[in-house]
Amino acid sequence: MTSYKTSKYTLNVFGLLLFFAVFGVMAILSLGYSFPEYAHLVDWIPGVTAFQPHASNFVFGCGVMLLYGVVRIMYDAGRAELLIAALVIAAVNAGYELFLPIENTRDPLDAISGVVGTVLGLGAILMIRKAGLKLNT
Repeated sequence: MTSYKTSKYTLNVFGLLLFFAVFGVMAILSLGYSFPEYAHLVDWIPGVTAFQPHASNFVFGCGVMLLYGVVRIMYDAGRAELLIAALVIAAVNAGYELFLPIENTRDPLDAISGVVGTVLGLGAILMIRKAGLKLNT
């Protein structure tokens, strides 16, 4: 019989609300760039129309950080591990955007939006780590 390690923590109400709020914003931004006919759904947010061409990198950075981070904090990951993960995600995103023009054009604004998304995801994870966890009993 195989023994599996259960998580030390689970998300409390605040953690769940913050996680799904950030995920919801990313979904709306994804809808706007994936399906241009729905872009009007985010036009009311100041600056989103100009941001739309770079939203994919923002969503990628934030989403990967958010998903990785929420799983790791439930298993008691430290801030150092989360920061290293954020640096790796941001570096990979920026490196691809700036130095690897494979199926892509070099775009510094895409790299910046990916880094900003990663930082936002890290911020949300650190907030969840501080106030959005309860012991898994």
